[in-house]
Amino acid sequence: MIVVLALPILSNGLQFTCIQCIVSIISAMFILKLSMWAKKIYAIRINEKNSNKKENQIDSFFSTLSHIRNSIVLPRDHTRYHQITSSGQITPPITYDSHDNTQLLLPTKTYLAKFIVKRLHIFFGKWLLYVSLATIVENFQPKTYEKFYIYRVLGLFRNVIFGDNKGDSSITSHELLWHYLCSGVLYLSMNFTYEAILLNSALILYALLPADQKDSTTSTTIINKNTPTIDNIASKLLHLSPKRQIAIRGWCTHMVFYSPTLFNNPGFSSSPRDLWSNRWHQGFSEQFKQLAFYPTHNLVIKFGGNKKLACAMGAVSCFLLSGLMHEYILYAFIGAENNTAGHQFLFFVVHAVMFVVWEGVENTMRSHGGNKEKKEICHDVANREKKSGWIKIIIWNIILISTLPLFIEPYRRRTHCMMHFYCTANYVRS
Repeated sequence: MIVVLALPILSNGLQFTCIQCIVSIISAMFILKLSMWAKKIYAIRINEKNSNKKENQIDSFFSTLSHIRNSIVLPRDHTRYHQITSSGQITPPITYDSHDNTQLLLPTKTYLAKFIVKRLHIFFGKWLLYVSLATIVENFQPKTYEKFYIYRVLGLFRNVIFGDNKGDSSITSHELLWHYLCSGVLYLSMNFTYEAILLNSALILYALLPADQKDSTTSTTIINKNTPTIDNIASKLLHLSPKRQIAIRGWCTHMVFYSPTLFNNPGFSSSPRDLWSNRWHQGFSEQFKQLAFYPTHNLVIKFGGNKKLACAMGAVSCFLLSGLMHEYILYAFIGAENNTAGHQFLFFVVHAVMFVVWEGVENTMRSHGGNKEKKEICHDVANREKKSGWIKIIIWNIILISTLPLFIEPYRRRTHCMMHFYCTANYVRS
C-alpha cells in the first residue's frame, strides 16, 4: 500500500504530465479500494474470532475492482428477461452480487452486440462534446490574477464589511463562468473515459460468451460456477481456464450491467447532498462511506452524540477524506509549485460546511411546513414542489459556481496541462 501511494509522488517531474495525472488518480482509487477491502477482512477475522466460526469464502481484492458501488442495479429492461432452464421452467432474472456469486445472469451475444453499438454512439457523442467544450475553455481563458481566488473573496468581504479598498476583490463573471465550463470539461473527460471502460468490458464479455442458440427467444443466459468451459476463440488464444473465464465474465458483467452509472447529470443537482450523494462520481461513494462516514458516525454515537450530530460529522469526514485524496492527486501531478497546496482541501471543507448548513435549513423548513402541507390539495403541493425544485437547482448552481475556482485554479496556475486528459504542446512541463 505504501509503495502504491509513493510511486506517483516519487515519479513527479516526468515530461508526460497527463500520464502522470492518470497514474496518480489510479493510485488514489487503488489505495481507497485496498483500504476498504482490508477493513472488511479485518472485520471478518474479528467476527471469526468471536464466534469461533470460519467464513466459507472471502472475495479476493482484485475481484472487487469492477464494483464501483456495493449496491446492485438491474438493467433497465430486465423485466422482459426470462430464462428457460434445463428442466423447462421459466425463471425470473437473477441478480448477481460479488458476495454471493452462485449464479450469474449474462446477456446473449445478439443483445450484447446491440448494446455495444448503442454505447459506441454515446461514447463518440460525449467525446465530441468534450473536445468542443475543451477547445472553448482553452481559447477563452480569463485573466490570471496575482492573488488566488480565496484571497480575492476575502478582500471582497473586507471591502463590503469595512468599506475600504485595501483588499484585492477582482472577481469577474467571465472568470466564474470559465471555471464552471472548465468543471464541465472535467465531468465530460471522466464520463467518456468511463464509457470507454464500459465498451472495453462489453467487448471482452462478448468474446467470452457462448454462441446464441438458434431456437432461443431470450436475451439472457444463466451461467454459474459449475458451468463447463466455453469453447471460443478468446479462451483458446489466451489459454483461459474455466475458473478464469467465469471470473472475467463476472467482472465484466458486473461492470457493464449491474453497477450504477458513474454520473447522473450533475448540472441538475438541487443541493449539496444531491450533487455529492447522487450525481457526481459515484465511484468513490462506497469507499468514503466505509472509510469515513460509518467509522465517524459510530464514534460519535459511542461518545454519546445524537443521530443527527453523528450523521453530520460522518458527512463532514467524507468531505475531509475527499479533500485529502484530491490534494494527494494534485501534489503527485504538479508538485507544490505556485503555492497550490491546500486550495482543493479548502474547497471540500467549504462544501462540508454548506452541506451541514443546507441540510439543517431544509430540515427546519420541512418541520415547520409539514402541517400546512397536509391541509393543502395534493395537486397544488406537487406543482409547488416542482417549481421549488427548479428554484433550488438555480440557487445551488449559483452557489456552486462561486466555489469552483477553489478547485480548478491550482490546475490553471500550473500552466502545463488541462485537467486530466486535454493537453496541448504549450502545456508540456519544461
